[in-house]
Amino acid sequence: MPSAANLLRARPAPYSSGRGLFVTETVQPGQLVLHVPAPLVAVPDDRHLASCCSWCMRQAGSAEDARLVRCAGCRVVWYCGKECQKRDFVPRHALPGGIHKLECPIYAGLRAGPQRRVLPASVRVLVKLLLLHSHSQQQQHCPQGEGAPAWWAALQQLEAHTAAQLAQPQRGAMLPAMAAAAQHYAREHAHAHAADGVLALYCRTLVNSFSVTAHARPAEPLGSLLDPLLALFNHSCAPSCALECRGREVAVYALRELPAGAEATVAYLDVDAVSVQERRRVLRERWFFDCMCARCRREMGEKEEEGEGGEGGGEGQGEGEVDKSDDKEGAEER
Repeated sequence: MPSAANLLRARPAPYSSGRGLFVTETVQPGQLVLHVPAPLVAVPDDRHLASCCSWCMRQAGSAEDARLVRCAGCRVVWYCGKECQKRDFVPRHALPGGIHKLECPIYAGLRAGPQRRVLPASVRVLVKLLLLHSHSQQQQHCPQGEGAPAWWAALQQLEAHTAAQLAQPQRGAMLPAMAAAAQHYAREHAHAHAADGVLALYCRTLVNSFSVTAHARPAEPLGSLLDPLLALFNHSCAPSCALECRGREVAVYALRELPAGAEATVAYLDVDAVSVQERRRVLRERWFFDCMCARCRREMGEKEEEGEGGEGGGEGQGEGEVDKSDDKEGAEER
């Protein structure tokens, strides 16, 4: 991965009340505009929990690592070795996401039960956030809700789309149950949070997370990561930047020349794999906005000229490679 870089600044998007990320200087095609060496939270998905390092997110048998070792305490998460296990144990200033010291007894208790349960990935993300917030409060000797870390405040500013998510038939009953389960398993570390606040936080994680993919073709989803800065990227079906994951690390490169002040956008899904109608349906159902970027307007116009209509329909949950959102009201807005 490249050396650290951040040529982006957050500011209000000109097409709505939401925010976006904009380049601070002229950048050339292929130039690195953002490097995030340690996003706030990253977890393997359920299928890769035993084949992907729970800290660096590299797969067993990859070029970087040959085999994983299991945590002897919970026997749920796996690591490349002692260094990754150490980094995941407690938060540090440069590596804030490690909190397995508090997770381990939770996971161990669930696995030791008669059902040998393992929490699903989305609930593991939420439990991590609750534990990290509690640990930060304890380190600062602050009562719950006072002296919150900067990342916690940044998360609260992200759009949750709670009402829209609860209105979906598939999610209406499931999301409150999952959020309540995370709060229950986090025990004393989450008692100070109101149930509706935990539910809103869970909804934020669902629409503001990225997929971590294997660095191979075709890309294979390995898990998800959440970071308040990365969550500010708005979508475009003709994106100006591309996001690349190498394990836990994330790099964002310019796809074309961008003048200073231009918005850096990414594609939330494979925009070339589906029709404009299907693309807009997925964006609406998964990220809760109607995309009106220049490409969508052009392709909808072409469909109308061909007599096929310009709007997509359909029910169900859309699938995409990148999982993230904020306020999504306007043209390319997150």
